[in-house]
Amino acid sequence: MAAFVTAVAFWRGFGLFRFYDDWYFAREADQAVRDHAFVPFIFTPAAQHWSPLWQAFDYFNAWTIGWRSDALIRSAIVVMVVVGLLVFVRLAAQLKLSTGATVMGLGVLGLHHLNATAYYSFDCYSQIAADLCTWSSLTLVLVAATGDGDARRRRSHVIAPVLLFVAGLLVKEQALAALAGATVMAVWFTIVEPVDVERRRTVWSIWVVMLAVGVTFTLLRLMAGRWLAQPYQLCLTCVPGNLGLFLGALALPLTTVYAYPAIVNPSSAVSTVAFAALGASVVCVMLGLGAATSERGRRAALVFALAIATLFPTVTLARVGELHAHTAVFWYAVIVAMAFDGWAERVHVERRRARLLLAGVATLYVVLLATSLRINLNEMRVTGERAASLLTTFRAAVRDLPAGSAVLVRGLENVKAPGDYSLYRLTTPGMLLYEGNASLQFVSPEGVTIVDEIDWADYAAATSRPSASRTFVADFTGGALSVHERPMLVP
Repeated sequence: MAAFVTAVAFWRGFGLFRFYDDWYFAREADQAVRDHAFVPFIFTPAAQHWSPLWQAFDYFNAWTIGWRSDALIRSAIVVMVVVGLLVFVRLAAQLKLSTGATVMGLGVLGLHHLNATAYYSFDCYSQIAADLCTWSSLTLVLVAATGDGDARRRRSHVIAPVLLFVAGLLVKEQALAALAGATVMAVWFTIVEPVDVERRRTVWSIWVVMLAVGVTFTLLRLMAGRWLAQPYQLCLTCVPGNLGLFLGALALPLTTVYAYPAIVNPSSAVSTVAFAALGASVVCVMLGLGAATSERGRRAALVFALAIATLFPTVTLARVGELHAHTAVFWYAVIVAMAFDGWAERVHVERRRARLLLAGVATLYVVLLATSLRINLNEMRVTGERAASLLTTFRAAVRDLPAGSAVLVRGLENVKAPGDYSLYRLTTPGMLLYEGNASLQFVSPEGVTIVDEIDWADYAAATSRPSASRTFVADFTGGALSVHERPMLVP
C-alpha cells in the first residue's frame, strides 16, 4: 500500500521546472561548487536558515546533476515519503489500529493535498526530511512509553529519538516540533495516562536531552547570525489565525487553490465556498464522532495534542504558509485512522452493507484528497513551464551580448497577479523568476553581469568600470521582455 500510494503521488511528478524561490539555494550551491567551497557553504547561513544538511544536499545536487534536473531531488523525496509511510505503519501497529484503518491512514498521509509544495518544489524537500525525523522520533518516544522490551531496548529508545532530533534540526529548524511533541508526551504519560516509573523515567530522559539539544541548536543558530526577522518575526497574537489556517487546510477535502480564493471573495464562487464549508464540516464531525466512539478515544486526544504541538515553532510566526502545516499531516492521518476504527465499532462491521458503506466513504475521501493533490501538481507543472519559457526568452534576447556588459533587469517585482495563489499558480515574471539575479544568472552569457533594478544604484556606485562600459536594460514590465542598450552606467 505504501508503494501504491507513493506511485499515485509521483506519477508524472518528475521533470518539473524551478520557479519562485526555488532559485536561491540553487544559485548559492552552484556558486559554491564553482568555488570548490563545500565546507564554508554548508556552515554559512542561507536566507533565514542555518541548515548544514540541507545545504550539503543542495551542494551535492549541483555537483552531480545541476540546476535543470529534478531527478535526484525528486528521487530523494520519494524515498523519504515511503519511509514516512512505513513509520506510520509502525505507529499504527503500536496503537493497535486495524488493517483497514492503517490502509486509510496511509492514503491520507501520502495523498493529502497539503503535501504538494513539499513533494513537487525543488527546495522544500527539507520540510519532508525534517518532518520525517520528527515523526520517527516521536513514534519512538511513544513506543518507549507504551511498548514492551528489555532494558537494552529501552536504552535505544532514548538514543534513537535524540539522534533523529539532531538530524532533523540540521536539516531545518522546524524539527523543533519534535521537542514540542516530546513535551506533550512527557506530561501526558505522567498526568493523564500514567505509566510505570521506568517508562516514565525513559520519556523524561528523552525530553531532557532533547531540550538540551534544542537550546544548543538555538544558540548555534544565533552565533551563526540567524534570528527571527521580517517577515518571519515572532507574533504570538497570530497563533489563533495560524492554527485556523493549518487545521482548516487539513480538514478541507478539496485543494485550497480553489477553496481559499473563494473564501476570501465569496461572491465570486458561492458554490465552491459552500462545498468547502460543507466538506470541512462533515470531515470534522465524522472524525470527532469516530474518534470519540473508539475504545482508544483517550489516545486520539493525545494524537490531536501532538498535531497541535508539532505546529510549533512556525505557528508562532507572523508569516506562514500551507507548507508549514505539513508536520501535522502525519498526526491528522493517525486521527483519521482512529476515527475509521471508531466508526467500524459503531456500525458493526460484521454487517456486510455497513462494512461496504464505511469502505466506500473512506475510499471517496481519499480519492478527493488524491485528486486535489494531482490538481496542485498540475498547477505547479504549468507554473514551472511558464518560468522555463521566460528563461528561454531571456536567453535568446541576451545571447549575443558582449562579455563585460551589465544588464539592468526591470519588472521583476515580487507581486502576484489576480488569480495567482500560494506556490501553486503564479503568472507574473517577478513571481516566476523570484530572486531574479539567481534565475537569470543561470542562462546569461559568460562574463555578463545581471543586476536587478533594486540593486542597480549600489552596483553603479560600487563598480570601478568607466561609465562608457556597455549597459543594457532587460525589461519584463507587462509580461513581455524587451532588451535595449543604455548609454551610461548611472543609477
